[in-house]
This record gives sequence, structure tokens and C-alpha cells, in this order.
Amino acid sequence: WILEGQRTGVWNGVSPAPVTSKQLAHALAKAKGGWLTAPVPSFALKLIMGAMSETVLTGARVQSEKALLAGFDWRFIQIGAALEDLL
Repeated sequence: WILEGQRTGVWNGVSPAPVTSKQLAHALAKAKGGWLTAPVPSFALKLIMGAMSETVLTGARVQSEKALLAGFDWRFIQIGAALEDLL
């Protein structure tokens, strides 16, 4: 959609319905039909990922306003439906 419309600049490839990491984990578990994740202590993430761990631990509020204003039509807005389709 971006390339075909010859749009330029930065575009966030996200849904207009943001989810938390916890909501994503629950949706993944449901789509897979069971438990999917195990808790990982924050110190372990910091050790493995360094500064990038902050994004995982605190999240990033990314918005799709630019795509909405340009008229993009999402096939899936809710994470559960998207994951069920993918998996």
C-alpha cells in the first residue's frame, strides 16, 4: 500500500488498536491453544539485550495516525484475529 501509492517518509506498521506485552502474550497463548511464554526476570533481559531491553520492559507507544489519515484499511484491527489468521 505504501509502495504502490508512492508514499514517502516514515510509516508505522501498527494497528490502530495497540496492545500491551501482557495482552500480546495472552493472545498468542490463546491462538496457539495453550501456554506460550514463561516469565523472564528483567535483569536477564537487561543482561541479554542491554539498552534495547527498556523497550521490551516498558513498551513503546507507536501510533498509526498517519496511515489512518491516508485512508489505509486494515484487514485485522484486533490482535486475536490477526494471530489466528497467521497461525
